Parts: sequence; C-alpha cells; structure tokens
Amino acid sequence: MTRASLKKWRLAVPVFIFLSFQSIAAENLGLPALAAPKSFESALFNLPALLTVLAYSALPLRKWTNHGYHKEIKGNIRKIIFEIIGEPDDGKTPESKIMNIFYRQIDRDKTLEVKSEIIMSNGFIWTSLADLSVISIIFSLFSFFTYYFGIFDSGQIYILFATIGIASLLLQSVVTKKHVKLSTEQLEYMRDYRSAEIKADFEKARR
Repeated sequence: MTRASLKKWRLAVPVFIFLSFQSIAAENLGLPALAAPKSFESALFNLPALLTVLAYSALPLRKWTNHGYHKEIKGNIRKIIFEIIGEPDDGKTPESKIMNIFYRQIDRDKTLEVKSEIIMSNGFIWTSLADLSVISIIFSLFSFFTYYFGIFDSGQIYILFATIGIASLLLQSVVTKKHVKLSTEQLEYMRDYRSAEIKADFEKARR
C-alpha cells in the first residue's frame, strides 16, 4: 500500500462506514427514505451523507480516538532512538524532530521502505478502527436518545452500534501492539545498520 493510496482509502472508509450504518438504521427503524445510496458514486450526490462525512473529516475525532495509542507508538520510537544515540532523554528534543530522524532513515534505506509498507497497511487498519469506533458511537448516541425520548423504537440498534464501538476500541489496542512491534523491528534494523546516521542526524537536529 502506497502513501497516495492510503490517503484515498482513509477518505473512503468513513464514507463506507457511515452509509452502511445509515442503511442499518433506516431498515431497523422502518424509514426507507433514509436508506443509503446503493453505490459509492451515488453517495456523492447524497447531501446528508456528504455533509456528515465532510464534517467528520474536518473534526479531529479520529485524532482524539487515536491519541493514547499514537502516544504509545511515538513513545516507543523515542525511547529506542535515544538508546541508539546512547544518551539519556532529557525531554528537550521535540517529538517532531525525533520522528523526522526516524522517517529519514526509512526514506534512505530500501529494506526499511519495504518494512514501512507493512506498517502502513497495519496503520490503515488502525485508523479504520478509529473511524469505526467514532462513527458507531455517534450512531449509538443517536439511537439511545431517540429511544429514550420515544421518537423511535431504536433500542436494538443502540445495542448493536454500542457493541461495535466498544469492540473496535478494544481491537485498536490489539492493532496498536502490533504497530509497536513492527516499528520496533524497524528500529532494531536501524540499531544494527544505521546507528551512525541516526547519531549524525540527532546532532544536526539539536543545533
């Protein structure tokens, strides 16, 4: 999976999830008028779906959901980078500079590039689970309030969407552990073959 295709899929996944959930809700509530379009192309002309997905993409909901997991991954990279450098982490070097050092090694080494494709595929699953958890929680809240206030008999789909949301959050933790393992494998390769370059890049970064 290339970076370009990854960006496209990350835009498409929320649309697919939203339309799927919209169809589930419409069918269970007996509201065929709210059924999702039958094709992705026709969804582009579905104003409610389009506006909702655009709003979702503009808001940092995915980022909020992934924050703790992202911190774990970056923290592991930072720890091993400082182990390779052979200096204690005084906390003064910005995270962005550490990540730049990490990515620079990948861009310079074909072996690391191949490994990064596997990591990107895992990252796609990771962000897709974040999308699934956020959108399912949004739908579960909608279902809960419409059921609570007697607007729709939406108790069953509330349970369904809430279950999907909780399950996807739990799966994110599993995928994060795999992501940490994959990035650690990259870093071990860097320790063996690119430690001099990492030390040189670090010296430049802290000037």
